[in-house]
Amino acid sequence: MKSMSLFQVNLRYLDMRRPNITFKLVGITRNTDDVFAHEVYDTLEATQTLEGLVKYYKGGNIPGNPDAVYLITGRDLSSIENGVLQKGVAGLAFLGRLCTKLAVAEGEDIAGSYSGVYPMAHELAHILGAEHDESPRCPWSAGYLMSYVDGGTNKYKLSVCSEEQIRRTVLKATDICLRETSKTNYMDQHRKFPGQKLSDVSYCRKMLKQYGGRHNVVTARKPWNLASKCKMRCCFQQGYQMWCQEVDILEGMACSGQRTCRRGVCGNHRWA
Repeated sequence: MKSMSLFQVNLRYLDMRRPNITFKLVGITRNTDDVFAHEVYDTLEATQTLEGLVKYYKGGNIPGNPDAVYLITGRDLSSIENGVLQKGVAGLAFLGRLCTKLAVAEGEDIAGSYSGVYPMAHELAHILGAEHDESPRCPWSAGYLMSYVDGGTNKYKLSVCSEEQIRRTVLKATDICLRETSKTNYMDQHRKFPGQKLSDVSYCRKMLKQYGGRHNVVTARKPWNLASKCKMRCCFQQGYQMWCQEVDILEGMACSGQRTCRRGVCGNHRWA
């Protein structure tokens, strides 16, 4: 599952040149004790959990020598602002800390839904030195990867500002950092994108798992006005009430007839 998430993350970096950026999955650690987690009212407080993860990493609890470490959690991340708990946190990372013990990030995900792909791509870009798009040249409203605005196909790409910031980080990196050393790549065993393996309804069940219990009928709807933009509706009915959530169509999933979605474009794509 995580390898397929990284395939989707890598699609966000396809246009990056000098250098090309491709993420490689070299290790997976499944935690059951979460000693680094900082819990607040059944959430993980993002800043202190990230700091705890750094301490955990520095303590030698994550094997190997990765360029970056990413924590995927199915729990709500939160922050505390003016004494109020805020749950609108999707992820967090240290900026520009590639190949150091501060090269850690965290992000939310609904297991099996691949909803965590965007925060993963976004937070890894922070580790690579990309800041949020907030300049006149790269405005927040354009909706590229380093914005929270949905910019359509833009959100599947880095802005020119992000690309320049990443180049600056890579230029400062050591040769040891840039040299690929791990012979392990868990992505070699999984070459399909999630939309090629997951049915529409199965995807919707995962996205609506907190609502779509066994007594609720979950349906997937792809009206052309949405599918043409690689969007769809996941719906469930409870009694006489119908509730729908708009979601992104997954990479490799059909959008219309034989056409599939790739980077937010519904078209006749070739999938290796």
